[in-house]
Amino acid sequence: MAAKKANHMMIDLPEDLERFIRSEVRNGEFASESDAIAEAVRLFVRQRQESRSEAKAPEQVETDENAQRASRQRENLKRLCGKLDALPTTEMSDELTNRDHDQILYGR
Repeated sequence: MAAKKANHMMIDLPEDLERFIRSEVRNGEFASESDAIAEAVRLFVRQRQESRSEAKAPEQVETDENAQRASRQRENLKRLCGKLDALPTTEMSDELTNRDHDQILYGR
């Protein structure tokens, strides 16, 4: 396996992060400060890739929300229709029942 070419980059770290990196190297967790930083960046890249793959596009979220809202509305309408059907029928002056009027008005 060929060795990867290393590029050099100057970075400024807050003191607490610098102390942490140096202590990890001193404790033998990494061979060098560069190795520790490289591993941290690899983990950061992996985390970003995973979060991007898990995140839905805003239009997909909106579509899902609209579908859920439409489903709830259909269920509510079904429940209301059931309540309407349970109402007692009465004769109107035109000799049609409530249900007859519903069918005329709403196509039910």
